[in-house]
Amino acid sequence: MKFGCVTHEIGRIGLLADMGFDYVELGLRALAPLQDEETFGPIRDRILEAPLPCEALSGFIPPYAGLKVVGPEADRQSLRRYVEAMIGRAAQIGSRVIVFGSGQARAVPDGFPYPRALDQLRDFLAMTADLAAPLGLTIAIEVLNLGETNLINSMSEAIGLVRSVNRPSLRNTIDYYHVLTDMQPLDQIAQAGSLLVHAHTSDVDRRPPGTGVGDQRAFLAALRAAGYDARLSIECRFQDFEREAPVALGLLRSLWADVGKPNATGGG
Repeated sequence: MKFGCVTHEIGRIGLLADMGFDYVELGLRALAPLQDEETFGPIRDRILEAPLPCEALSGFIPPYAGLKVVGPEADRQSLRRYVEAMIGRAAQIGSRVIVFGSGQARAVPDGFPYPRALDQLRDFLAMTADLAAPLGLTIAIEVLNLGETNLINSMSEAIGLVRSVNRPSLRNTIDYYHVLTDMQPLDQIAQAGSLLVHAHTSDVDRRPPGTGVGDQRAFLAALRAAGYDARLSIECRFQDFEREAPVALGLLRSLWADVGKPNATGGG
């Protein structure tokens, strides 16, 4: 398993390397999504010169982008232009996975037919996956809690969506924070199997792993049970980044090794 950390600050990549992380996951806003390519050029260079690879990106469609994937305001042409630009930038910095959470962009408006919204989401994901595939990128749709969106809130829904779109460049991601928030069963993770390509973790209230009630050991055991061994990013709000980040990393590495031992169990 590779262990990474989500940040919006390119300047933190050096610190993450010193702490022993394997990669960085940048919030896509770090790529200046509303700025032109000339503005992006120096940003790209800084990322490529950094001591850790940016293997993943999250926050695909931030709220300030003003784009809706579903509902009456969804504009396919505007979405395509945005996706083409962002996927192109992701490829330039060597990313492998783009996490699609973007709860506001995919939220179904009141009164809008849910089946129609689901069709719009499928269409968006098919388009995005088709654009990503030639560049070697995978789009990973994330299960979000009910407080962040009302469309795709369980692993079974996310798996069904990926299977219905049926693109090799569209897969699933799981975030333990959302599992905790909605008190979802961990055994749902095993359903994903080979469709799972990325994972996030934190504790309750987006605190660092190990600082709340979350059972990180059980979560990691569930990932192992699903046959998952790719990347795990810490996505949390640090109060003291330089102290808390290496502690969280050490905890996860230790627990991952522990649940990989023969006869290990997932915990409570």
